Amino acid sequence: MYQTVKYGTLKELQLNKMIEPFIHPSAEIREGCEIGEGTVIGPFVRLEANVKIGKWCTIGPFSVIAEDTIIADDVFIGPFFGTTNDKKPHIGPHGLHPDKPKFDAMPPRIYRGAVIGERVTLAPGVTIGEGARIDMCAQIYSSVLAGKHIRAGVQHKV
Repeated sequence: MYQTVKYGTLKELQLNKMIEPFIHPSAEIREGCEIGEGTVIGPFVRLEANVKIGKWCTIGPFSVIAEDTIIADDVFIGPFFGTTNDKKPHIGPHGLHPDKPKFDAMPPRIYRGAVIGERVTLAPGVTIGEGARIDMCAQIYSSVLAGKHIRAGVQHKV
């Protein structure tokens, strides 16, 4: 899908004259990604394969979104955000280990209206509920309920 994305200016987006996503030229978008109208993808963002991002989202600079992650509409993600989708990677010094099976992807899910601050990391399989707010530098190891607020620098576990 990324081949069909048009570039525009942020000013055009702010004036609601552009509904196509704004993708910074330095962003890397892999195959199978879908990006909703009005979404802004910042500089040096990497979207792995098959990432789905809803309408009117912001993905901050230098963020890395793992394969198959789903992000709903109206989500804000600050800079240096990261997701992972494999709890037990089978990578050795020479690539995939031949005796280990391919991993079972556990991509994160982020629901509508979530706000995620700078340098937040999501562990595999984590769900961020609708309207949840996560302050900067948090490490999220378990799902966050809708409307919940996670304070800065917290390691969120159940």
